[in-house]
Amino acid sequence: MEFIVKDYSEISKDTIRMTSEEWDCVRGLDNDGVMRFFLEGITWPDGFPNCLKGLPIKEQLERYAVQESSEYSRSSYGESDKSELSSGCLIPLKDYKGLRGVIVNDNMVIGAIVSDFRERMQYLYPNRPVCLYLDVDTDGTGASSSSVFAYMHCLSV
Repeated sequence: MEFIVKDYSEISKDTIRMTSEEWDCVRGLDNDGVMRFFLEGITWPDGFPNCLKGLPIKEQLERYAVQESSEYSRSSYGESDKSELSSGCLIPLKDYKGLRGVIVNDNMVIGAIVSDFRERMQYLYPNRPVCLYLDVDTDGTGASSSSVFAYMHCLSV
């Protein structure tokens, strides 16, 4: 499998997603400061990512999995919302159909580059889901929306 290997130092703050509170914390920082804050904010399970030191990238991929979850909701004017949520199974990162590359820091995989439904590249990190698809429609009788999010999971060592 051919894929992109991108160093974390090359990632721009324009490509990450943080809460408004997190953005308030980094106000005034340059790109390096924002990205350092973002990386420090990733919640890693015990042993990660240090357990990846020295392993080839292909072996590191085996320590991660991706899970997609989709939600569909419909509301009619004057009625309560109806919503369906379904979570997919864990897919090994190396087998994930949307995998386009990995993000490395100190030769350790810390994130993935995945494509969304429109083939745009998204940066996926553990405990930092990304939206792969979002559609909202109103038809005069109510509104419906559907979304698909991807989650990156660290697998036990």
